[in-house]
Amino acid sequence: MTTATNAETRAGSEPDRGAARIRVTHRPTLASATGFGTTLQRLPNSMLRSLSATSVGLAAGFYLARAPRLMIAAGAAPAVIMAAAMILRPIEPVAKPDETGGI
Repeated sequence: MTTATNAETRAGSEPDRGAARIRVTHRPTLASATGFGTTLQRLPNSMLRSLSATSVGLAAGFYLARAPRLMIAAGAAPAVIMAAAMILRPIEPVAKPDETGGI
């Protein structure tokens, strides 16, 4: 009877510990991802495009070499992340010309 009780206690505490770990790691992970996205958004478009093209080329090479799907996805993942950084980049407002005719 005590073995069953101990097993129930351990089984009930595992999900609680897992949820606690998720709560603890959620904020630092989100902060790191946000910082990484901001860093990518600061790069010029030409740099992001060339890095994305390299990533797509790597994934295409893996595909043509009949590599496992996981390797192909790992090759293409940076291109997806950089494309998202370009798309989600804040749009800078266009400055209105000076009313006196100056620049």
